[in-house]
Amino acid sequence: MSSPNIIKSFCNKCVGERNHTILHSDTKTDRETLDEQYSIDWSVTHETLKCLGCDAVSLRRTSSNSECTDEYGRPEASVALFPPAAFRRQPAWLSEFSMHHLFERGKEFMGELIHELYICIQNDCRRSAAMAVRALLEQVMIDKVGDQGTFTANIREFQAKGFISAQQQNFLETVIEAGHATMHRAFKPSKEELIALVNIAESVIESAYVNEYRAEHLKKNIPPKKRAPSKK
Repeated sequence: MSSPNIIKSFCNKCVGERNHTILHSDTKTDRETLDEQYSIDWSVTHETLKCLGCDAVSLRRTSSNSECTDEYGRPEASVALFPPAAFRRQPAWLSEFSMHHLFERGKEFMGELIHELYICIQNDCRRSAAMAVRALLEQVMIDKVGDQGTFTANIREFQAKGFISAQQQNFLETVIEAGHATMHRAFKPSKEELIALVNIAESVIESAYVNEYRAEHLKKNIPPKKRAPSKK
């Protein structure tokens, strides 16, 4: 039998439903009288939760009122989490490397763009996230190959310099077009479409920066070949 202080809730760090212990709970109820014959009963509960898997702490708000019911007349509660539940985990390399290891001095804003992108994702701001992906990829290409004047020219040069394959070039063009459509044609990507956009963007960043950093670090730690003794 489970403890009344143990409940299921979403954990952003574990990225899934996990058991949580309730550290604190506060409930307020009231009745709002609209006229002599009509009133609304409402209830709001705030709970401080601690994940039993990773110890992350979050806040859950559960609200209901007598006007919000299901087809059987039973109250339907609205649940909100703070911070909001993230539907996508950040890439491992984002915490593995500090941004100053990936980007040169004066280009720290690129790391900030990455973090802002995940804030948009976590808060389900899909249009903003799509535009952030577009802006981020534009800066990545300019940083690596210079500004060629247009997105098409930047992508072509980015591929020519070996940062992406010909197939990835097609993917990148699709991502950029999705950003254009979001800005100019009221396109709102679904969660699945946004995940696809972010997957492509992450693979480009990992290839252009993360793997480059890892390779350089590995190269420094590989012992040099021993020279064969010269024959006299």
